Formats: sequence, structure tokens, C-alpha cells
Amino acid sequence: MHLRRPNTLVRLLLSFGADPNRFHPGETKAPLHLSVDRRDLTITRMLLENGASIDVVDVDNGDTPIHRAIKNSDGRMFRLLLEFNPDMEIQDRSGKDALAVARYRGEAEMVVELQSRLGLGVVELSLSEVDEVVEEIYDSLSSPS
Repeated sequence: MHLRRPNTLVRLLLSFGADPNRFHPGETKAPLHLSVDRRDLTITRMLLENGASIDVVDVDNGDTPIHRAIKNSDGRMFRLLLEFNPDMEIQDRSGKDALAVARYRGEAEMVVELQSRLGLGVVELSLSEVDEVVEEIYDSLSSPS
């Protein structure tokens, strides 16, 4: 049987009980990471509706799918993933949660949405920025020149 479209194959595999969270041997990303990176909204939704973990962590860098959507500057994927209520506080290997990644990447719309979902107002966001600056200063003073 010839399958012209990847979503047909994914649908078929899921209908036969394929695990949407299974990492392929030697792969560091789950199927959900791959569909997010490929910007495939249809397959991403299909995986999530069939039990894929919205918070699955990439073996290499600790990214969750929401981290990948932010890093890819993919607003449509970002909004789709938000429908499935990802844990916004999971940190990647560099210690950044979704909000920190969005701020670092300069994704203003995503920052506003994440800030709203996390219940952070302007004051709280400003205080977290102060903490980061203080930490950077401390790190620069304590590192050998």
C-alpha cells in the first residue's frame, strides 16, 4: 500500500496502537518534538489527541515541545500546544523555562501570553528580571578573569 501523506501513516500507526511517546532507537527526540520541529500542526494535534505527553523532554537539551515552538518562532504551533496545557515551569538544560526562552528569543507575543497564563503582572516580571541581572553580576564577579 502506498501512503502519500505522512499524516495518513501516523493515523494508521496510532490506530494499530503505536505509542506516541516512544523514542525511536538512537533518537533523542520524541515524535512530538519531531512534528513540532517540522511545523506539522496536523500530526502534532493527532499525536496529542492520542496520548502524546505535552511535557516530554528532549534527551539532548531538555526541551519540551513548547520550548521547541518558541525556539522555532512558530506562533501557530505555540498556540496549538497551549491548548493542551503544557507545564510552563519545566526548565531546559540551560535552566530556562518557557517564559525565559521566549524572553531570551525576543518573542514578545509569546511572552505576553505566557506571562498571562502564569498570572504574572508587570511587577512580578520586573522582579524576576532584577533577579536575573543580580545573578549575572554575581557570576561575572565570581568567575576567574
